[in-house]
This record gives sequence, C-alpha cells and structure tokens, in this order.
Amino acid sequence: MESNITYHVIWIDDKYKEYFGLIPHAKTEGIAIRPFDLGIDGIEELRTNLTKYDAIILDIKCLYRSHHETDSSANFYLIHKEILRLAIKTGEEIPCFVYSGQPDYTSNAEFENYLNGEKLYIKGQDDKKLLADIKVAADKRLSTQIRHKYLDSVGKLPDNILSEMTDILTYVENNITNKPDVFNKMRAVLDWLMVQLNEYGLLAVKHNGANLNACSVYLGRKELSEYVPAHIQRSMHSCVEICNNGSHRIDIFNVV
Repeated sequence: MESNITYHVIWIDDKYKEYFGLIPHAKTEGIAIRPFDLGIDGIEELRTNLTKYDAIILDIKCLYRSHHETDSSANFYLIHKEILRLAIKTGEEIPCFVYSGQPDYTSNAEFENYLNGEKLYIKGQDDKKLLADIKVAADKRLSTQIRHKYLDSVGKLPDNILSEMTDILTYVENNITNKPDVFNKMRAVLDWLMVQLNEYGLLAVKHNGANLNACSVYLGRKELSEYVPAHIQRSMHSCVEICNNGSHRIDIFNVV
C-alpha cells in the first residue's frame, strides 16, 4: 500500500480506458481506483472485499455479463440494485457515484428514477468534484473510519486479512458482543500472522494450519522476550486460547 492511498474505489465502465486520466488524478488525491469493464466482475470484487472499498463509480450505459452485449442504462439499473443488496448485507451504505460522458441524461426523466436522488458527474468536467465527494461520503462510513483509525499505518495487508481485521475492530468499536463468527476471523488473522513471523525468521515453528498453539508457546519463550515483550506474549497466548476454543464451537463460543 502506498503511503498516500487511503481510499479504495471500484469503477465499472466498459470505456474506462478512454477516460483513464481519472485514475492517476485520483491517485494524487489518495484514492486508488480499480476499473472493471464488466459489471459482473466489479460486483464480484466488491462482494469479495466488502470492507476494503469505500465507493463505486458507475457509468450510465455499461456492460454487465459480456463484451458482446449492448451497453445500456438497463445494465446500470441492474448493477445498482446489486450494490444496494450488498449494502443491506453490510448494514452500511456503499456510496455510488454516477459518472457519464453523456450529459443529455441529466434531462431524462426516466433516468432520474434510476439515479434515486444520486448526482450525475460528467466525465472530464466534474472529475475534481467527483473525487472530493467520494472522500466526503467515504469518511462517513464506519468501515472506512475503522481502517483509517487502526489499519492504514500497518502497511500492506492481504485483502482477506484487511477484511477480517476491519470486521473485528468494528465489533470492538461498536461493543458488539453477540457475533461468534469473530473467533473464526481472529483465527484467520492469527494463522496469517504466524506464517509471516515464520518467514521473517522470528518463529522457528512452521505454522501448518493446525499448530497455532505450538506457535504461540514458542513465541512465549523467555529468550524471545527481547523481541516479543512479555505483555505481547501473554496477550498472544490468551488470544490463541480464546479463538481456538471459540472457532471449534466449545465453551467460549457457547458463552457468546
């Protein structure tokens, strides 16, 4: 992750290459835009990494399933409905920004219903305003706030670990105590962490997916306290004990 990138956006537009200047412009504003020419691919990326992305840029006339189909506003409507479904799943709005090279749509009464009150941005004219509004909308989202508060300073994390960490921290931030899936999320993060520590050379025990406790015991060795402070050793051991118990649906899972 580049140090100035703090927002992540999906752009669905089969003609994005014609307006590719938006991407480097956004980068200077701390926004990483990932373009997709098919709606189905952009939606799948969003579904896979719901907590990574802060907003969607969507063209009015776009392709959905195939490069052989005709681009149409009906596809926009279909994609927009999928975005709304995913927003319901996450419990928070996924800002959608309508970006078009066809300003005639601004006076189209039928399309006004598609927009559902969202503003239309004209390609090449409203780029600066678009990027500024993306930041404003994203900053209102809890998952974005969590990432900025806790995770941006960590450096590059795999998308799945970023997602798990964001969910865990969201539970903590909101004092959510009735989500037993937190244990599987903790386990996924700890598994990844043990692999990293082994590759770094600090953990001599190679994590094999089933020896998380042995890895924790090794990190708790007294001679490692110079590298892993005692309070971290104790916290790590407790965390492993809790998530192992919880992820296997025994005592701690039942308490939750």
